[in-house]
Amino acid sequence: MQPFSSRRARLRPTRSSRTRSHPWVVDRFLDHWRPEAAVFVESELWPNLICRARDRGVALALLNARMSNKSFLRWHNWTTGRDLARSMLSCFSLIIPQSDLDVASFRLLGAELWQMPGWCADLKYAAAMGACVWQMWRPSEDRVE
Repeated sequence: MQPFSSRRARLRPTRSSRTRSHPWVVDRFLDHWRPEAAVFVESELWPNLICRARDRGVALALLNARMSNKSFLRWHNWTTGRDLARSMLSCFSLIIPQSDLDVASFRLLGAELWQMPGWCADLKYAAAMGACVWQMWRPSEDRVE
């Protein structure tokens, strides 16, 4: 998160790039920081981090989400990968893809439409959408699953 965005959102973001793969490292990170929310921006999908955070009740959002054709084909053509992708994507309360192609990719891998209330060409232009991402990211009492 850029310094300006941090001040504007009045958040103190924690950035970490070493907590992604090993379960014991992920658990240690989550035990130490005890996050309430995690926002992944243009990020790789890391199964252990995503699933363990969800299991601890951490609200998860995937913003400016994109998936290259190569990544999509890897997830989609690998039988276990499809199940893992579906499981990971189900952990997110909010997914904002970059394009309609990304919407299709995430849908084919198991994301639901209620998780994607809209998408933008680039996160830099998201403010022009007229709606704050934080307003869209809240539990809905009348959501049908």
